[in-house]
This record gives sequence, structure tokens and C-alpha cells, in this order.
Amino acid sequence: MKVVLHFSTRRDARDRLAEILSSEAEQIREQAPDGTVVTFLSRLRDDPFGKSTRLQFTLDIRVPGDTETAAVDYLDGLAARLGDSIHPDLSTALVGEDHVFIEPKDAPLRFQALLRRNARFTHEAFLERYRSIHSHFGLNTPGIRGYVQFHVNPTRSKEAAARIGFGVWGVDSISELHLGSLEEFLGAVSNSPVPKEAMADEENFVDRENSLHFCSKIET
Repeated sequence: MKVVLHFSTRRDARDRLAEILSSEAEQIREQAPDGTVVTFLSRLRDDPFGKSTRLQFTLDIRVPGDTETAAVDYLDGLAARLGDSIHPDLSTALVGEDHVFIEPKDAPLRFQALLRRNARFTHEAFLERYRSIHSHFGLNTPGIRGYVQFHVNPTRSKEAAARIGFGVWGVDSISELHLGSLEEFLGAVSNSPVPKEAMADEENFVDRENSLHFCSKIET
């Protein structure tokens, strides 16, 4: 299982929040069960994808087995500990499972697309189409060093969000493209039809107006 948190940062609090979250991530690593992997990411300051979002940081916590209990136990009440550095009602707490299509290798950057289904699809039907059909576009995107689909469990996410104190849990999935550099990626896709084809396919099952896209640097 995996727990993914995205932090909506209050204006002028980015640097302070980065220090706090780096410390939180280190404490989770020290206290978590063996096999837990904690990754802290910060949005690129020149991110060309995320102009519509204030989500600045990500904590990605992969735990062994089929339970996120240990991670959520530590994160209990995190919103209160972060105080005025975040907007807790706009921050996400998502629990689910990774589906790895291309194993990430030597990738210092991660593009994330937080996707929400349109009304014609149930959550289960959305994930099935996302996995069995839409994955074709991720697999054929040039200039990437990894492709992972994170399938969100809405029930577990809602429970985790309540304990952590965050307001957003209703995202259906996250598409992760792992990148070597922004220049490498943008150069590779600039003459490729895949990005436009992927966006056209998303119109069939994704609520694009309420989905978010951004690119982050892996700090630790």
C-alpha cells in the first residue's frame, strides 16, 4: 500500500514548510517498519504544468504489505502540527496501490497527474479503463524513465484524510511519469503525437477541468 500527501502551501510559507516536511519525512523513516520507503518531493519553481494549483510538496510513503496503518498512525493530526503553513482543506491524503508499467530508474523528477473520473464512470470502471486502455499512452510516451499508475482507494483515503486533518481524498488516480530532466522530456514529446492522443483519450473518462498536473523534484 501507499499513502500520498499533497500540501497546499499558504503564500510566503514555502521555505518554512519545506524544512518542517523534510524533518517529518526523516522521523517517519526512523519510526516506520522495515521496508517502508518515504520520498519527499517539492514542486519545480519553474513548473510549466502546475499553474492552476497551490500544491507545492508531496510526501510519498510506501509501506510493506496490504496495510497503511503504521504510516497513518504517525501522520495522525499532521495538519494541526503544520499550522498556518498549509491550507488543510485543500491538501490531499490518498491511500492506494501502485501499478508499475515501467520501473523508474535514475529519475530525479516526477510529473504527477491527479485524475478525477467523469460522471459516466464509476470509480471501478474508471480504474479498469485507465489500467487496460489509457496505459498505452504512458507506455509510449517518449523521454520518460518510468511510468506508474497509483490507484486510489476512496474508502481508505477518506478515513486517512479525517485522521490527518486534510480535506481532499476524492481523487481517483495519479499518473506518475518519472523524468531525467524537464528539457529531456519536453524535447522528446515536442514532436510526438502521444501527448495530444492521451489528452483526447482522457476526454472519454476523465474530468479534466477538476484534475491537476504538476512536476516535482525528488528531494529525499
